[in-house]
Amino acid sequence: MKDAMISVVIPVYNVHEYLRRCVDSILNQTIRNYEVILVDDGSNDECPQICDQYAEVNDNVISLHKKNGGLSDARNFGVQHASANYIVFVDSDDYVDPEYIESLWALHLKYGADIAVQGVKREQENGILLNDIKGTFEGLVNSQKAIELMCYGKNVAVFAYAKLYSKKYLLKTPYPVGRLHEDVFTTYKLFDQCENIAIGTESHYHYLVRKGSILNSKFSLRHMDSLEGACEIIEFVKNQYPEIESAAYVRLAIESNALLHRALQSEQYFMVRNRVLGGLSGKWASLIKSKELPGIIKMQLIVCKLSAGAYKKLYTYAKRQR
Repeated sequence: MKDAMISVVIPVYNVHEYLRRCVDSILNQTIRNYEVILVDDGSNDECPQICDQYAEVNDNVISLHKKNGGLSDARNFGVQHASANYIVFVDSDDYVDPEYIESLWALHLKYGADIAVQGVKREQENGILLNDIKGTFEGLVNSQKAIELMCYGKNVAVFAYAKLYSKKYLLKTPYPVGRLHEDVFTTYKLFDQCENIAIGTESHYHYLVRKGSILNSKFSLRHMDSLEGACEIIEFVKNQYPEIESAAYVRLAIESNALLHRALQSEQYFMVRNRVLGGLSGKWASLIKSKELPGIIKMQLIVCKLSAGAYKKLYTYAKRQR
């Protein structure tokens, strides 16, 4: 679609039970001048046929098929085939409100921003809202401030979706192929390239928390990628923005706690615990004093440091109370 203003890139892999809701929500947007790029990443279910069906009856839908290479590879492939200068991502098991694209575009136009950022609603499959990560203010921030807010997980989420990007930055900084938690490795680099980032207070993206998703899949050593990504952020910040080094360690603490949760029932739990404690060594005092690290994460990490067994019991108890 040569005259498209925005390209919506949707990586697709074995999610046939969610795909139609996702694509229908995109086709129901309040803005019209956009294209939808469905990237079938070697699915072995009904997804390839569903993608082709949408492309056959919608002039603004493009169905692409490729050998399986993972989420990052599919995103990069979609960006490379996008005809618009601006990109928006949607994951194929999620869905969006009708205002999703238009609200991001309006934010971009209002501030002349290289990247526009809005909120994400995390919800269960039954529709129950778990939390709403969105800006508490609307405005323009520079690269350093955007990276700082992303590290804290406040106002700016680390996720690739719920953002509008200038295509040129995504081409310059593609997502790392073969990595889990690819956005931890990439989002801060994209912010660093930009002169300004617009933050909005709306949230029109619905992230589905489901058992089969990457974030909720059975633990494997590949999940350790999140720690490596957070450590890369620390080294980058030390060199480029030393004033916000404490924020980078908050990001490491957040990723560490999430990793511990995933590893709890695995045989690698004690190895992961030792790796986490080693990474946070020497930073405990500053993290405990930090007003930006949520109290519940502070408590869990302290308990983990004191006793591996107690941490397991605390997590099990907290899960039962939900």
